[in-house]
Amino acid sequence: PRLALTIFAAALAVRLVNILLLPDGAAGHFLDDSHGYWDEAAILNDRGWLYWWDSTLGALPERRPPLYMYFLAVSRALFGPSLAMAAVLQAAVDAGSCVLIGLLAARIDTTTARWSGALAAVWPALVIHSALIVSDSLFLFLFLLAIALGLRAADTGRAGHAAAAGLAFGFAVITRNVIQFLYPVAILALVFALWRRGIRRALVSAFVFAIAAALLPGTIIQRNIADFDTPALTSQTGAHILNWVLPEIRYLADGTPPSASRAEHNRILEERLASRPEADGPATSFTLDRMMRDIAGEQMRELPFDAYLRAWLVGAI
Repeated sequence: PRLALTIFAAALAVRLVNILLLPDGAAGHFLDDSHGYWDEAAILNDRGWLYWWDSTLGALPERRPPLYMYFLAVSRALFGPSLAMAAVLQAAVDAGSCVLIGLLAARIDTTTARWSGALAAVWPALVIHSALIVSDSLFLFLFLLAIALGLRAADTGRAGHAAAAGLAFGFAVITRNVIQFLYPVAILALVFALWRRGIRRALVSAFVFAIAAALLPGTIIQRNIADFDTPALTSQTGAHILNWVLPEIRYLADGTPPSASRAEHNRILEERLASRPEADGPATSFTLDRMMRDIAGEQMRELPFDAYLRAWLVGAI
C-alpha cells in the first residue's frame, strides 16, 4: 500500500504541474478529436445520460465509443465547462494507471515495481496525454485494470474475479473499441491459465468473463442493430482508414501529399453521396462509414505491398 500511494502521489504531482504550465482553454488541452468529445459531453449533460441509447432524445452520437464522453460529462456536471478541472480528474485516473503498472510489475519483484511505477509517473507520453481531452488516459487505466483483474482471476480461479475482469474489459471496449479484437484472445488466455486447475473451472471462468465483457458493448451493438441495421460498435473505422491510414500509405507509395489525398477522397465521397437514390433515405454515419471503407478498399488494392510495410514501420498502420 505504501508503494502504491507513493507512486500515485508522485504521478499526480507531475501531472498537476504539467497542467499548471499549459495555456488556458483549448490551446492547452485540445487535439483534433477533442472538440467532438467535449461537445458530445455537453449534449449528454443537456439531454440526459440516457441520450446515447434513446433515439427519441435526438440524433444519436454513434460515431465514437461513449464512455469517455460520460467521463467528461461527469466533469462538466461537477465543475462546469472547465477544461483544467477535466484534466485534473484525468490526471488522477492516469496516476491510477501508474499504480497499476507498479502492481503488475510487482509480480516480478519489488524493485521492478518501484522502477516501473517511477518511470510511468514521469513518462512524457503519459504525462502529456493526461492533460489532453482525448480518451487515451481513461482507456489505458481500464485496460490495465482488466489485465490486473484477469491475472487475479487466473491466480484464484474464482468466477467473481473473472466477472470483474470482464466488466473492466467491457468498459475499456466502450472507451476505445480497437480492443474488441482482443476479446477471443482474452478468453483463450484465461482458459489456458486455469486449465491446470481443471477444465470445469477454466470453462466456467472463461464463460463468466465473456458474458461480463459483452454486457456493455452489447447494449450499444443492440442499439445500432435496432436503429442503424448494423452490428458495428462505432462508425469511425471508415473515416480513420480513409483520412489517416490511406493518405500516409499513398504518400509512401507515390509521394502524394496526405492533404491532396484527403481532398480527393472527400470529392469522391461527395460524388457518391450525391448519386445515392432518395429512396435510401438520409445518410447516417454508418452509411458514410461503409462508403468510406469502400473507397479506401478500392484504392488500397492498387498500392504496392512495400508501402504498407513502410507505413507499418513508421506507425501509420
